Amino acid sequence: TVRPAYACTCHPPSLEERVASMESIVIGTVRALDRKLSVHDYTVEIDEYLTGSGPDTITTRDASACSGFSYANPVGKAHLLFLSRDDAGRLRTSMCVGSGAIDADHNYMESTIEQIRLLAAGGPAPATEALPTSVADELPQAGSGGDLPEQGNAWLFLAIAGAGLGVTGLGVLLRHGTHRR
Repeated sequence: TVRPAYACTCHPPSLEERVASMESIVIGTVRALDRKLSVHDYTVEIDEYLTGSGPDTITTRDASACSGFSYANPVGKAHLLFLSRDDAGRLRTSMCVGSGAIDADHNYMESTIEQIRLLAAGGPAPATEALPTSVADELPQAGSGGDLPEQGNAWLFLAIAGAGLGVTGLGVLLRHGTHRR
């Protein structure tokens, strides 16, 4: 059977805003996953509360394409979770607020955890790296020193080639029109 595909585009607030607005931010290990039709409930054993406080084990619901749980089977994996409550009072999370598996992007997550600790301790606002808001944001940009250093030249080549094809096509159309007369 064919399964539906979903896309996720996020526009997260700054780390300072997320730290201030979340009920809690935790490091926890997923111990169980209960998959329902359109939602998943995750039982998470809390390793550390970075902000807020609560029980040693929580259940959080994830019903979006922007899942904060980075693996098809996240059981046994440590996650950084930004938690808030939905209208029904259930804990919720998503990647759009910064949640994700710690080992998926270890350096970024460790840096974020240290920045959260500084903010929670009342320290100065850290210099933060923006979260990617879509897949396109993760692609190298011209002049960025990424994997495609000639990307700017490639776009220039494509623009010139496209213009040339357009002029050639116009010439063919004009010539074809003159043969009908």
